Amino acid sequence: MNARLPVYAGPTCNPCADAERWSNEQEAADELAQAEERQASLIVLAYLQAIKQPSGWFNRILPGGPRVSPFKLLKDALENDDEARNAIAVLLAGPVDMKAALKDVHECLGVFHAKGFASEIVEEGARA
Repeated sequence: MNARLPVYAGPTCNPCADAERWSNEQEAADELAQAEERQASLIVLAYLQAIKQPSGWFNRILPGGPRVSPFKLLKDALENDDEARNAIAVLLAGPVDMKAALKDVHECLGVFHAKGFASEIVEEGARA
């Protein structure tokens, strides 16, 4: 993503225009952050879906942020994220569509990792 965060240029002699400009810049920054988070979660989702061997959950490193393995991410998500915890419970519960349940787990893990490290993940994904 080549978009840059808007920079507040400072006050002018019109305080109403300043407030409106500041508000518009904050909305643009929020939209950019949300777009980065969506893109980052898709990058992590693709990374998790590419793991074919069980050892990949321990030996590989996720893009962006602190260098963690998918297993460490799973552990952190179980401790801190209700959606991931529910998705894993459905997967472990038994007679369900395993592929759909596993996809839900991957999506929850991708969103969980992207919440804190979206810009780093997107930047690293752009370099790869």
